[in-house]
Amino acid sequence: MDQLRQFCEERLAEVFSSEERRWVGQRLRQELETIQTYGQASSFKDAKRAVQLLRDQGGTCRLIGAGSSSLVSYLMQLSEIDPMKHGLPYERFLEANSTRTIKFQFVAHLPTDKSGDGFSPIQDGLSSDAVSIQQMTFVEAMPCFVTEEVRRIVPDFELTSIPLDDEATFETIRSGNVEGIRRFEGVETQRLISDMKPRCLTDIAAITAIQSGEVHESGMLDEFIRRGINGNHKKPENWLVEETLQETRGIILFQEQVMLILNRVADIPLADAYSFIKAACKRQWEQVATIREWFVVEAVGNGVNEPDARTLFEGIWNAATRAVCKAHHLSEAATMYQTAFLKTHFPKEFSRTLQII
Repeated sequence: MDQLRQFCEERLAEVFSSEERRWVGQRLRQELETIQTYGQASSFKDAKRAVQLLRDQGGTCRLIGAGSSSLVSYLMQLSEIDPMKHGLPYERFLEANSTRTIKFQFVAHLPTDKSGDGFSPIQDGLSSDAVSIQQMTFVEAMPCFVTEEVRRIVPDFELTSIPLDDEATFETIRSGNVEGIRRFEGVETQRLISDMKPRCLTDIAAITAIQSGEVHESGMLDEFIRRGINGNHKKPENWLVEETLQETRGIILFQEQVMLILNRVADIPLADAYSFIKAACKRQWEQVATIREWFVVEAVGNGVNEPDARTLFEGIWNAATRAVCKAHHLSEAATMYQTAFLKTHFPKEFSRTLQII
């Protein structure tokens, strides 16, 4: 545990400015205390070992799922998603899994083999009770294929070193020049891109979220676009809710937004807020009812009138049954962004890769 703490504190000084370290350091201390309390340090060490073994083989590895919610994951370079920048509460990953070994989920790719199928198999022995590694799908591996072409002219090019806020890349996406970026080529996705004009990774995550499972089936795509027309939607009356949902036009798309609203409006601890999400999804009505009364009492104590508190909770409850994990969709968004970055800055290599594969 001491080794984990030392590594994170050293990385904290490298990654964040002195001003940022004042408040990021508090979050780090909270996470490390939780990891120590529940004996999860070995899980992080196993994950770091597996990732390093893959990278030593020249492979690429991406953390998916809730693991990107952890600042420790980010500092250990298991994830490229900064949870502080994107408002990801660590309780989504750590305290919610406190009674069992936490599970890191990775997708991985090794350099193209000589058989011509475009994939080298991920070697056995990397997975453990704490680590699950799956082969990247074609879409997930696309940036890796292009990177292999780029390295013919830029041998030291590293995909993980590219900036995640490159304006030229977002302009490529906004312009609709997305041929070869498979998740962006669909008609509905093009509608969202044209409407949203994404300018950050969270915008791309919102697009992938709306296109997923229950969110898409709920008719959210049309509602989201309708709200974007000249800002044509009624903003939440509670300013804490409005602030939390500003990035998604007043609509709850992400489970993390549910957690933050319950916490900000009614002081419900984030770990309990995540327990509510699981209860809502599993239709565990007694637990939902218990949290409803807890929410109403605390919200009223914080200045919300009771009818508004009950109405707000019903909206949160309904959204919780279809909301998706923001951390996971940010990881998906990173794949789409990286593909667009390579298309923007290495168009010849990108086109050559499409022809080869």
